Amino acid sequence: MLRRGGSRVVVCAMVAVAVVSAIALAGCSVPSGGTQLQSSSAGASNPQTSGWQQYANTDGDSSVREYEVGPDYIRVRFSDGSVYLYTYASAGESNIERMKQLARSGDGLNSFIMSNVRKKYESKQ
Repeated sequence: MLRRGGSRVVVCAMVAVAVVSAIALAGCSVPSGGTQLQSSSAGASNPQTSGWQQYANTDGDSSVREYEVGPDYIRVRFSDGSVYLYTYASAGESNIERMKQLARSGDGLNSFIMSNVRKKYESKQ
């Protein structure tokens, strides 16, 4: 299958196909520059906005429906349609980071809000 003279090109092409396939299977993307890999995992802290995510509500007892994570905030949408914005400035960095963890895990966010940051929101829509 490999030909003399062109074997390096074929091997390089096969390696490239394997790498791209592995990246696609792992749920990663190659930026336009092509030199760095960025995982699409929601578990890591991302300095950019992640967009609205459905809250898993693993216990089925939460009024939280969706959340949106930013570098220094979390926005929470409840079942009544209200949206609360909690920021580092309004609720404290450690509280916001804990809320992000709970949101991603799908359990405990509503309880944490009620116990720790209930009125420490920056805005309500």
